[in-house]
Amino acid sequence: MKVSDGLKVLIVFDDVVWFDESGDEDALSGPIEPYLPKDPRFKILITTRNDFGFYPNSIFDVVTLGTLKSDESIALLKLYVTDERRYRGKKAGDAERLCEWLGHLPLGLELCAKYLHSKERTSFAVLLEKLKTAAEKIKALKSDSLQVRSRDFSTHGHDGVKAAIQLSWDEELAENESARNICGLLSLFAAHDIPLELIQAAASDEAPEDIDSILTDELVRRSLLIASEGQLYRLHTLIREFFREKLVEDTKKSDKLKRDISTAVANRAQEFPVELSYTDILPFTFDIPH
Repeated sequence: MKVSDGLKVLIVFDDVVWFDESGDEDALSGPIEPYLPKDPRFKILITTRNDFGFYPNSIFDVVTLGTLKSDESIALLKLYVTDERRYRGKKAGDAERLCEWLGHLPLGLELCAKYLHSKERTSFAVLLEKLKTAAEKIKALKSDSLQVRSRDFSTHGHDGVKAAIQLSWDEELAENESARNICGLLSLFAAHDIPLELIQAAASDEAPEDIDSILTDELVRRSLLIASEGQLYRLHTLIREFFREKLVEDTKKSDKLKRDISTAVANRAQEFPVELSYTDILPFTFDIPH
């Protein structure tokens, strides 16, 4: 990469798991330290959910982001759970306890709010008990020696988020095997925006209209998937990891989905012109990362 004299360049490493050789060898990606430029013209921004032991005297300035305040968490719940009667008297305390258990993290709050919106008779207290049961189930699965180790994000609140994902998986997707297959498929793509056309090509066993319904009605509506303009979809990192972990339980399905994605990506690559110009690459911008 050629940089003009005096020009500063910002390089962003997003959601870093493994900083140096002392990191987790089972992480989904390798260490980034070997790729850090030495030239002072390059400025580095790293985002992570891990604690790498950086201190003020290190080469990095550390900025720790806080979580939502209690009233902000309640306000987020109210965007979806709008009935004020659910926040009165003792129920108000139940809502606050739910937010606290979720660590005031937006993803967990939104997942639970969407769940409550679809189940109007479920109280905050009942939901909290369901989440605790889901958390215990996750702990039991982690103790299974057959389960492949994955990144540990069991910091405050993250266990609650994962329990919320588990609850959606167990209750809202339990009877929809096609939706679960799509979840596994999405988790095997790169951690970038995924074009709808590429998803449909990889999930060729499903009708295009059924895929659209699963993505929109089953996943986006429940905040298990993020939709963007231009028919693009992306998984939150924690949800992506959860769906990947589920594939460990069925290696036959995992192998098939990997083959389906490989075939879809290879077929898409066949459309690349032999001699590429910048204009030629533009239509493939969102396919290339995969």
